[in-house]
Amino acid sequence: MCPDPQEAVDWLSMLGVLRYVSPRRLTHVPVALTPYHAPQHLINTAAALSAPFQLLMHRVADDWAFLEDTLGTAARHDDFLQRLFGFRLRENSQPWRLLISRNDFFVVPEGAGRGLRQVEFNTISASFPHLAERLFRFHQLLYRHQPDLLSGLLPNDPLTPISTGIAEAVQVHGASNRVVLMIVQPAESNRMDQRGLEQRLLQQHGLSTVRATLADVAVQGKLRDGTLRLGGERVAVVYYRAGYTPSDFVHPDAEAGRCLLEASDAIQIPDLAMQLAGMKKVQQRLTSPETLARFVSESQATELLEVCAEMHSLDADSEETEFALAEATEHPERFVLKPQREGGGGNVYGAEIVKVLAEMRPEERSGWVLMERLHPVSHNAVLLVDHQAQSLRCVSELGRYGVLLAKGNEVLRLNEDAGYLVRTKGAEVDEGGVSAGYACLNSLVQEGESQVSSSMLESRSSSSSTFPVPSATAVSGSSAWKTGKPT
Repeated sequence: MCPDPQEAVDWLSMLGVLRYVSPRRLTHVPVALTPYHAPQHLINTAAALSAPFQLLMHRVADDWAFLEDTLGTAARHDDFLQRLFGFRLRENSQPWRLLISRNDFFVVPEGAGRGLRQVEFNTISASFPHLAERLFRFHQLLYRHQPDLLSGLLPNDPLTPISTGIAEAVQVHGASNRVVLMIVQPAESNRMDQRGLEQRLLQQHGLSTVRATLADVAVQGKLRDGTLRLGGERVAVVYYRAGYTPSDFVHPDAEAGRCLLEASDAIQIPDLAMQLAGMKKVQQRLTSPETLARFVSESQATELLEVCAEMHSLDADSEETEFALAEATEHPERFVLKPQREGGGGNVYGAEIVKVLAEMRPEERSGWVLMERLHPVSHNAVLLVDHQAQSLRCVSELGRYGVLLAKGNEVLRLNEDAGYLVRTKGAEVDEGGVSAGYACLNSLVQEGESQVSSSMLESRSSSSSTFPVPSATAVSGSSAWKTGKPT
């Protein structure tokens, strides 16, 4: 039988799977009550791709000429991208790079079976590593009396490798009496996820974390000979959970704060080049075998291209652009129009694509890419949002966290997979961010390992007799299912 929603909320509260809906009010994070089933070989493939994709992105970020060539035109017509380029210092005294990434995939029909397609590679603020582990614990508790289901539930602890990576970065930095600086948004709703990392760094590695906005850094930070101090503490590592969206720079001091960080010797997660490497136009160029040949071997390129979706540049005066525009105008349902933004909510779908493209000047289009619309395999699920449970047809996105610590091309100290994130949403919902209010956190069951079949799980998901089905106001896409802000 399906779990009782009130019991589920109790466990979520006990585990700290919570978010702020106002400065003084907490509620549970939207979650799926039914774990997502995926083929074991695809789970293994996604995990195995973490290291090669991270190494690729490390090499891309080291190639400033490539980044300028790829993003330069877009930056001339995109104020935010132009601002990021403006932060670059020609001489950076910090040779080490730490990347905490998340590689997001859909499971899609492929021939007679199923395959993986990459949605995006996140290089900044790869959120939910703590809550992803909590979701695994949550489903363990929820299904404690159903050992058949528990046997296939995939263990998950992204914070162990992530916190270890940060601790090693502090070590190679070499400073004594140092702290980790977490850059956050002023009205952060996802603090529980961030606090989980703070706790792990303190308890397992003896590292203190200081939280500050970019504006706080400008006012409180002191820079001397490349050494950044905040509140008297020397900063060894800067971990960005903000700074990826224009709204993070609304405060007049925010830009000065980022400039101060760039001028310091702190190891940034990510550094500016790696943040730029995560832009959609870079992803689009990396779907080309000719471009990949610049960074990886032919065999590695073949491996990576197997999971890449079709993407098109919209740069002016290009034959590819003319073809892409014609296809998008005639068949907009086949595509997604994507800007150079993170945080959810910026993509354009369906007939709206034609309208948006028609209103753009040719030079403005260079800041966007056109991606084939993926159609992931759907499944039944029970989603719990604001204490209300509902069974509906869903799709799920599988992300793999990763950690890379490197010093140019000389030293590769860490490059490993770091666990998973599953986000489940209604099949008719376009966007996929949890904090943006579109999806629910979930955990993973390996098909072939559990004795409970997918059909059994789906029959549980579609049952409405064991829990109250909410009114139409709680249907996916309504205000009850879209709350919060990007983080």
